[in-house]
Amino acid sequence: MIRICCLLVALSVLAHGGAYASSFYLDEVDLAASVRPKPKAWRGAPQAKKSIEGKPLVLGSVTYERGVGMRCQAIHLDLDRAERFEAVVGIDNASGLSQRHRPDKQGRGWVRFFLDGEEIYDTGFLTRTSAPQRVALDLRGRRRMVIEGFGGDFRSSYGAFQADICEGRFTLAEGGSVKAIAADDPSVEEWGILTPPASERPRINGPRVFGVRPGRPVFFRLPVTGLRPFAITVTGLPDGVMFDPKSRLLTGAVARPGTYPISFLVRNSRGWAKQTLRLIVGDRIALTPALGWNSWNCFMRDITAEKALAQAAAMVSSELVEHGWSYICLDAHWARTEDPKMLARHPAEWAPPSRNADGTIRPTAFFPDMKKYVDAIHAKGLKAGIYSSPSFIDCGQCAGVGTNIAANVRQFVDWGFDYLKYDYCGAGSVMKHYRREQGAGRFVPPKGFDMHENGNAALFALMGEELRRQPRDIVYALSQVENLGAETWGVSVGAASWRCDGDLTDIWERVVTVPERNAPRMKGNRPGFVADLDMLCIGFTRDGIMTFLTPNQQYTHLSIWAITASTMMLGCDLTKMDDFTRALLSNDEVLAVSQDELVAPAELKVVDHGTQIWTRRLADGSFAALAVNKRPFKRRLRLDFAALGLPKTAMLRDLWRQRTLGDKLSSYEVELPPCAPFFVQVDDAACDCTH
Repeated sequence: MIRICCLLVALSVLAHGGAYASSFYLDEVDLAASVRPKPKAWRGAPQAKKSIEGKPLVLGSVTYERGVGMRCQAIHLDLDRAERFEAVVGIDNASGLSQRHRPDKQGRGWVRFFLDGEEIYDTGFLTRTSAPQRVALDLRGRRRMVIEGFGGDFRSSYGAFQADICEGRFTLAEGGSVKAIAADDPSVEEWGILTPPASERPRINGPRVFGVRPGRPVFFRLPVTGLRPFAITVTGLPDGVMFDPKSRLLTGAVARPGTYPISFLVRNSRGWAKQTLRLIVGDRIALTPALGWNSWNCFMRDITAEKALAQAAAMVSSELVEHGWSYICLDAHWARTEDPKMLARHPAEWAPPSRNADGTIRPTAFFPDMKKYVDAIHAKGLKAGIYSSPSFIDCGQCAGVGTNIAANVRQFVDWGFDYLKYDYCGAGSVMKHYRREQGAGRFVPPKGFDMHENGNAALFALMGEELRRQPRDIVYALSQVENLGAETWGVSVGAASWRCDGDLTDIWERVVTVPERNAPRMKGNRPGFVADLDMLCIGFTRDGIMTFLTPNQQYTHLSIWAITASTMMLGCDLTKMDDFTRALLSNDEVLAVSQDELVAPAELKVVDHGTQIWTRRLADGSFAALAVNKRPFKRRLRLDFAALGLPKTAMLRDLWRQRTLGDKLSSYEVELPPCAPFFVQVDDAACDCTH
C-alpha cells in the first residue's frame, strides 16, 4: 500500500513539473541548424545570449542575460516530453537604428508561436517602444514548435528587424529534450528545381500580342527554345514591317491603326511549332507586363555602363531572352549629382554640373556615351530602360527632369531608350512651381487636368503627353505613386504600369502581404495598364549575397507576380545566376500566365493568416489558380473548383512541374511544404492526360 501511494505521488509530481522536472533554455539549442531560412553571410543565424547584431539583449529598460536574438526567421524545434515554455518577447531597443531611412519607423514587426501546426500565440504588431510581452505556453502532448519572426514595415529591410526571445525556458519531464529540426527533415522540405529541362523541339514563348503606335518603330524579338538551328517561316507581315530570321527581330513601322496577325512557323530537326502574334497598331503599348532587369537591387549607387551591359550579355547567354525577358533598365545614379555627401562616393565621375545649359541631365562618367550603350543593348535584341523623376532631384539625390520635360524627353529619344521609370520622389516643390505658374496664367496644364484639383495626375500627365509626341514609343512606368490614387488616373496619363506599394525587400511577410492588401486596387488591370508590385527579390543581389527568401518562398514570389500580371523586373546579378535561379526564371508555362493577352485582374478568393488562393481568367477560356501555404510548416490545402468560381469539372495542370494532374476533376487536395505555392491551370476542355 505504501509503495502504491509513493508511486501515485511521484506520477503527480512528474505531471506537474515537480521534483523530477528540469529546465532547458532556448539559447542552448543549436540555432544555426534550426533556423529557416538557412543563414547566409551577414544575415546570420539567431544569436544565443545576445541580439542578432551581437549586442546585449535589451527590451525596454531591461537587459537580459539569457535569450535569443533573431531576424525574420523561423526556428523549428522537436519537443520530447516538454511541459511548458516561458519567455519575455519584444523588439530589441536597437531594432531599425542602423537604417538610414527613418530609423524610428523601421525594425517593427511581430513574433508568432506555433505548436503542431496550430498558431498558439501572436504578439501582434510591435515596435521598439512596445512593452515586452510575457509568453507562457502549455507544451504537454506537443511534438513540434515553431517560433517565427516577421518584419512588417513599409520600407523595412531584412537587416532592420531585431526580435528578442528573452529568458526563453522549457520545463521538461524526466528524460525530456528540445532539439533543432534538421534541414533535411521532410516536415521542412524545400523544393529544388521543378522546371523540366527545355525540350529539343521548338517552342515559341513570350507574349502573343504586341502594341505599337502608328508610324513608330516596331522592335520585337521572337523568343524560341529548342535545338538549333531553326528554320523560320513568317506570313502576314504588314507593309512596312520585316523579319530577320537570324536575329529573330521584327522591325519596321505601320502607319495605319489596326490589328495585324503575323504567323510564325519554326522548324528544327526535332519538330515544329506555330504561333500567331497579333501586332496591334493603336494608342496603347506594352499590352502585357514588362519582363526585364533593373539595376537598383544589385548595384544601387555603383551602376556603370559596363555592369549593365554585362547583365544584358548574361540575359542572352543564359537564354532568359528566349523565355521572354527583354528589358535592361537603369535605376537611379546614372545621372550626376550636386549633393556633397553623394559626391564623396565618386567625386570625379559624379562631378557637377549635373545639367547642361538646356536643362538636360548629364550622365555620370560611368556612362561616357549613352547612345552607344543603348545601341549595344538593342544589338542583343533587348530593350533599354532609364529612370528619372518629375522633381529636380530624384530619389538618389541625382538630377531629375524637373520642369525641363521636353528637352530631357528628346534626349531620352535621341539616346534610343524604350522604357522610362518615373519616380514621384521629391516632386512637391515642382508641383508648387506649376501651381504658381498656372495661377499667374503662364502655364496651361494638359487637357482635362488641373494642378490645383488633381495635381499629382497633372504632374505625370505632363510627361505622358510629351512621350506621346515622340517619334518612338517609350513605355511609361509610374513609381512611388502608391498613395496618390494612380490606379484611378494612371491610364489617362498614358502610363503602362503603376507602383502599388513601397519598396519590396526579401522579407517573406512583405512578399505575401503586399499583394494581399493591394488586391482590390489591382482590379483595374487591363492590356496596356497593370499594377507593379516592385522588383523581384530572387537570386544573388548586393555584394553577391543570395536572397534571404527560401526556395519555396521564391516559387511563391514568382507565382504571385505572374498570376497578378505584375511588372516583373529582376534585381539579381544575372552574371552569377545559379541553376536554381535560372530554372525558376525559365518556366514558360508560369511566364505564359504573366504574359496572357487578356490581362484579366486576379481575384483573391481566400485569404487568412495561413492561406491565399488566387484565380485569374486566361485568354483561351481556362483559369490560372494559385494556392499559397503562408505557414512555416507543411499543410494540406484543398481547391474546390465550384466554390472558387472555376469550372465545376476540369483538367488540372501543375504549371511549375509542367504535368497534368488529372481530368474531369471537381476538386483537388495537396500537401504543401512551408511557404510553398500550388500553381495550376484549370481547363474544362477535354484532356487525354497522357503528358
